[in-house]
Amino acid sequence: MARAARHPSFAPLLVWTGLQELERLHARREALSQRVKVLPPNSHRRVELEARLRALTNDLLAAERRVAEEASN
Repeated sequence: MARAARHPSFAPLLVWTGLQELERLHARREALSQRVKVLPPNSHRRVELEARLRALTNDLLAAERRVAEEASN
């Protein structure tokens, strides 16, 4: 999923470790998404990878929230 602006506008020097984590999670999510796309719809492996993708998306959203909270403090 392409996004125009990955991060809200805030001072990156204050939250650079959080931004690095976000970039890493985005890259992992994109790689996992590509792996899911090539598998047959009802394959066991695809179901497992989709579950991992949902968990990773959850982690990504939580990390984005943490970074935004750190930036606002």
